[in-house]
Amino acid sequence: MVYRVLLVGWLHHKNLNALMKYKGIEVTRVNTLPDSLASFDIVYCPSIYVDVSLYPGVRFIFGPHLSIFPDASQLKLIQGSVYLQPSSWTVDCWKGYDCCRTLDMKILPFGVDTDLFRPLADLHIFSFKTPALRAVMSGEGDADCASSMRNGVKWDILIRQGSDIGNNLKYAP
Repeated sequence: MVYRVLLVGWLHHKNLNALMKYKGIEVTRVNTLPDSLASFDIVYCPSIYVDVSLYPGVRFIFGPHLSIFPDASQLKLIQGSVYLQPSSWTVDCWKGYDCCRTLDMKILPFGVDTDLFRPLADLHIFSFKTPALRAVMSGEGDADCASSMRNGVKWDILIRQGSDIGNNLKYAP
């Protein structure tokens, strides 16, 4: 079975990416609620409150972007719905508020994009003092350079991926 999910409003791009990769759901994105919700199994509102009493028979899911801490006046609007939290400790934190004791919270830790955030087995990090010289890259995307101060001495830190470390470095005054 494929669930038809209406995604209403903003969702963090990493959470959206994970949601779009879930199996068994078909997601339709809109900025505001349409007049008819009959063609959807679930209405997911990660960042906006909706008075669910105006939509009897519609299954709503809210969160996690509505607020950092619960807003009692707004939570009255979503009673009877599911509220998503990213971890058990946020559920425990929210359950400490009187207005959340009856709120149906579920944990959904959005997945990490392992294609984008993959381990870099051939990552090399070099650190060198450069009191008068500074490392720069000869080509775009060769490496990342950052500077930091330790005990008043400037250090440049070079992070380079690949086996040809240093081939693309030059020094500039």
